[in-house]
Amino acid sequence: EKVRAKYLVYDLLAARALGEEDLAGLLLEVLKKRQAPHGLEDPDPLSVYSNIPSYELLGRAGLLDGFNKKWAKEYLLERQCRYEGPACGSWGSGEGRDYYPDFMATAQAVRALHYLDPQGQDAEIREAIQRGLEWMKRQQRPDGCFMSGMDDPVIDTAEAVVTLKLLGIDPA
Repeated sequence: EKVRAKYLVYDLLAARALGEEDLAGLLLEVLKKRQAPHGLEDPDPLSVYSNIPSYELLGRAGLLDGFNKKWAKEYLLERQCRYEGPACGSWGSGEGRDYYPDFMATAQAVRALHYLDPQGQDAEIREAIQRGLEWMKRQQRPDGCFMSGMDDPVIDTAEAVVTLKLLGIDPA
């Protein structure tokens, strides 16, 4: 219970890669039992930085089928910033004036939503993805890199490229 969900997912994926299917199965069951409407761990203000990458990694590995996808969708949609202003469309932490948009969390949330609706049939998910992409686009610098706040432009740019490629959008 004290281990962040994303570390359990990392261990699960490592166990699968090493052929340790019994251990991978146990870790998958632990994660499934931990899922609640507030994500895969306690709803503290920073849990988005574990829940969002957890859902994205599970989706990337094709392991979301055993999870409550309705809860995952609602969790992701409820945490997207929809307030008018420069952070609108992003995912991050905090509220109101103390909200901090995060590029990596936004890119991971967009990908997680795509994994929940790969055919693009859910209008709510399509709209959230579009808002996320619009926020990401506003973070692009004149030299072409992406950077939010004091983030590392190499990481943010890589996150943008990976996200666009997954969605079938040419990063150029």
